[in-house]
Amino acid sequence: MVPNNPQPERKALITECTIDIALWLADNTATIARDETAGDCYRDIKTIIDTIERVINRPIPDRFLGPCPATIENEHRCGHALTAPRDANEVTCRACKTVHNIDEITQRLWSEVNEWLLTPQEIHMVMEYFGEPVPASTIRRWKHEGRLQVRGWRDGKPRYWAGDVRSLRNTGHLKRMTAV
Repeated sequence: MVPNNPQPERKALITECTIDIALWLADNTATIARDETAGDCYRDIKTIIDTIERVINRPIPDRFLGPCPATIENEHRCGHALTAPRDANEVTCRACKTVHNIDEITQRLWSEVNEWLLTPQEIHMVMEYFGEPVPASTIRRWKHEGRLQVRGWRDGKPRYWAGDVRSLRNTGHLKRMTAV
């Protein structure tokens, strides 16, 4: 196994070996094809290539959609964590099997998050999560310009609402769109 951060000379050796192996395979394709273990050779090489591709082309992780809002027995909320591929329109809860529209789930989450008391960095992370990115520096600038008002305090530090940042973002976004 190759260490995460090999020394430069080790990197050069690994690169040189890899090149040598590739050249040897290219020069000996016909010989390999005639050998009775050609199928094994192919499978071994294919396995290595597939492993390399999985490491390089990591799958896009599912997005977290919050707790399942479905009401189940005894008027209790299911609450099971909902996750779905980023391009999905619906998600089925693994616990209660209820099918949810992702846009509706996202709107419900926004209604809960809108008035959470958060730092500018936390708001930046929430906005990124919801696919409506606002740089933390922009949030701090809006704060200093007085466009973002303090909504509460925690640990002696001011906190803001993500909903206010979202409104400012959408207003600024609309201005850019109409100015074009």
